[in-house]
Amino acid sequence: MYLKGKDGLKRLGMVVAGLMIGAVNGLLGAGGGMLTVPVLSSLGGLSTKKSHATAIGIILPLTVVSAIMYTIRGIYHVRLGLISASGITVGGLIGAVLLNRIPKNITSLIFYTLMIAAGIKMIIA
Repeated sequence: MYLKGKDGLKRLGMVVAGLMIGAVNGLLGAGGGMLTVPVLSSLGGLSTKKSHATAIGIILPLTVVSAIMYTIRGIYHVRLGLISASGITVGGLIGAVLLNRIPKNITSLIFYTLMIAAGIKMIIA
């Protein structure tokens, strides 16, 4: 069972974390997965693979809302977004298939390596 222990406090923590993740995503246009996966693991008690898979379902509505807001404000490049989406969609399908085939410690290593690399790139660039 997930959210073991003090369920009320953990649920409240998940709601607060969700508000913060949503605000960060809306403000920066990124960060949903980087923040959601660790929250699902620590507060939600999910395994690494379940955290990654669940994060995708959580990020989808967040991404749709952000994309709509950016489009309304005229700061979303629709044509480039659609072109990129085709490759990202195929990559997402490949990743979803691989998630069940790759050991969880390797999945975690890949995830945290990408997080660190992204952080370093943001500091440098």
